Amino acid sequence: MPLTGIDEQAYEDAAKQLEVEVAVIKAVANVETKGSAFDKEGRPTMLYERHYFHRLTQGRFSKKNPDISNSASGGYGKFSAQYAKLEKAYKLPPDAALMSASLGRFQIMGANHVNAGYATVQQFVTAHRASESNHLDEHKINTRIQLAPDVDDGVRSIGSKRHCDLVPVR
Repeated sequence: MPLTGIDEQAYEDAAKQLEVEVAVIKAVANVETKGSAFDKEGRPTMLYERHYFHRLTQGRFSKKNPDISNSASGGYGKFSAQYAKLEKAYKLPPDAALMSASLGRFQIMGANHVNAGYATVQQFVTAHRASESNHLDEHKINTRIQLAPDVDDGVRSIGSKRHCDLVPVR
């Protein structure tokens, strides 16, 4: 089973590095995973994104496998079906399958593994499976939090007089 939980100091350190309030990081975590970084089987919370797989494989599997490869986003289905979709796609190009899944507490796309600090998507997945604290890596969070275009770069506080948007990077 993976190590679960993120201590307050880790949140505070990440908030300082990102120049945001801890509440911003926790809000992203809660919205993305409804409070759980792992499923009942100890796997990282995951959403399989069939439109990513379609794009990464130039649609060559879409006709026979529209449930795992489709030009349209959506069609996610139940949470309980996500790993079955990933496993089916993994039997085709494995890296494309892993890059088509958003994982963990902050639902970072496997396709963003380099931005998250990993050389390979396999390393990214392995880190997500091992420990929830790995999900809080500054580079991972940084791929999820972006300021709205009309906000000065120095304004990064959700409680400030100016506004801050949290934009999913997918």
